Amino acid sequence: MSMNIFFKMFLAAVGGAFPFLFLQAQITSHQNLPVVGDNLCLHAVDGVYCGSSGVNVLWNFSNCDIRDYTLTKRITSSTTGLRIVEPQMRKFYSVSGDTLFLCAYQTPIETIEYAQPQVAFVYPFNYGDSISYPFWGKGKISETYRLSYNGTKVMMADAVGDLLLPDNKMLKNVLRVHSVTFNNKWLEGLEANLVDSATSKLEVNDEYYWFAKECRYPVFEYHIGSSYSAEAQVASETVAYCYLPDSVMEKAVPYVENNLIGNNFENNSKTGKEENAEKLISYNISQTGNILHLSYMVKKLANVTFALVNNMGIVFQNKSFTCKPNEEHDIAFNCMGYAPGIYVIYINVNGIATCEKFKIK
Repeated sequence: MSMNIFFKMFLAAVGGAFPFLFLQAQITSHQNLPVVGDNLCLHAVDGVYCGSSGVNVLWNFSNCDIRDYTLTKRITSSTTGLRIVEPQMRKFYSVSGDTLFLCAYQTPIETIEYAQPQVAFVYPFNYGDSISYPFWGKGKISETYRLSYNGTKVMMADAVGDLLLPDNKMLKNVLRVHSVTFNNKWLEGLEANLVDSATSKLEVNDEYYWFAKECRYPVFEYHIGSSYSAEAQVASETVAYCYLPDSVMEKAVPYVENNLIGNNFENNSKTGKEENAEKLISYNISQTGNILHLSYMVKKLANVTFALVNNMGIVFQNKSFTCKPNEEHDIAFNCMGYAPGIYVIYINVNGIATCEKFKIK
């Protein structure tokens, strides 16, 4: 895995201008590695989505609805090192050097063991850091069918700022980590008359985590899961949780409007109907040989992520931008030297995803 050197140089240059902010905005193994014996109770939240990236962001979660439904997590020891137990799910982790790896997981019907484990977190992780790491593994469903997994996880600390809570309090110096996992999953051992395109699918999991100072676990998390079969989206699910124990709320400060001066303020809570990608972005894709051209325009301030992946879930290119509304943008993806076949361009706008397929000859 490799850190983004450009971001490292950028942080060195601007760190002097915001020394206190950057000192706080860091994830470390001492402060954030899960601890055996901890028991967490997360509350489901409605009305939250990812919001802006960058420095001095203010995420406005004041209008979100914290529900009674809870998700419990118990952290215990295991032969791999750590086990996190959730309802209907067990995940097994190990620590190697500076990295927390997901080694395996179990549900009532599905078991997966990773030959190349999936990265969960890297320590330390600062604003601007990013990694891209492959994984693969095998498992089974219902003791009958074999499963194979193959993919890439991309993770970046893409934003730092303040978080406005529903009770008119604010958490200062919050770091957000955004990860995208591209996972190609296919069944093996089916009878010939049952085999079709549904036996293989690409799962894309967008995950956003907000870390507050001196809280070991994320205070908010937002998950968008999408499944694609034959390069067409067949399912999508969105869920958000918050973890706000008394130890966190004691560090929240009263909201004062003047605190927002200089911040990239926006309403980051959803209201009304769910948005879809077509309402947020218009784009046109053309291809010249093995070079893909994409022109696009967003309809409001948006974070846009493009990822070019093959049908095995391997990420070949990944680009992210913060775009102002009604401005035309053009990007190109040079695919020279890529193996012939079907590829997918994945487009995420403020947490809303869509995709298009194209062919390399």
